[in-house]
Amino acid sequence: MAATPSFSIPSGTYTSAQTVTITDSTAGATIYFTTDGTTPTIDSEQYNGPITVSSTETINAIAAASGYLSSGVASATYTISLAPDYQLSVTPTTLSIVAGQSGTAKFTVAMNGFNSAVTLACSGLPAGATCSFAPSSLTPSGGNPVSSILTVSTTTASAALRGLSPSSNLLNCALLVPLFGVIFGVAPPRWRLAIGSVRVFGVIVLLALATGLTSCGGQAANPSPPNTTEVKSMVIVTASTSGSGAIDHATSLTITITQ
Repeated sequence: MAATPSFSIPSGTYTSAQTVTITDSTAGATIYFTTDGTTPTIDSEQYNGPITVSSTETINAIAAASGYLSSGVASATYTISLAPDYQLSVTPTTLSIVAGQSGTAKFTVAMNGFNSAVTLACSGLPAGATCSFAPSSLTPSGGNPVSSILTVSTTTASAALRGLSPSSNLLNCALLVPLFGVIFGVAPPRWRLAIGSVRVFGVIVLLALATGLTSCGGQAANPSPPNTTEVKSMVIVTASTSGSGAIDHATSLTITITQ
């Protein structure tokens, strides 16, 4: 008869998942096993590597080898009693927002034997951005995952980032017209004569008018595009509990604000 298989971890109660290895001392033996408490046969699942036990279960195993009768049944029961905890996740993990608008992401808390309220908060927001959760506190419901929607609100881009508007050019024009009048229309004759010749004076006038018209152009033939700036930040969302045995978890959300 083939030797009875042995387990790397004995039966018992554990507070975390266990990885169990099954071995047999009979040369060339093949191990067959079950995890539902039934007696294994050579038609059962063949053992090919470590078994991860993450919940309470019983592993039964036998060994079979050529020239031997099948071994006796080896059995081990593992009771997995995980410490109360929860997991925090976010969908999506990146968020793109145009300045002045808002964006949303979904945060989910999956409970594992946990029965306390979890409060959400965020940090690391760029200047001018705010965040809010709906709801801001999550309470377990029969062990099912619960979710909250994060809203990130932003402010409108500054005028410096948007560029000058046509009205700004019109203002320049309004200021230049009286300036030309003061320089060329009201200037004393001796100032104009000091230029040296009417021809030189005319060239200066034409240059000044060209400069003024350039500034007055409400919309240039080839206007320069406004500046575009992207502000990228990694926002940290923290889930925390209070009281005895408080547990905190955190995850990140990458936010890009286009101005």
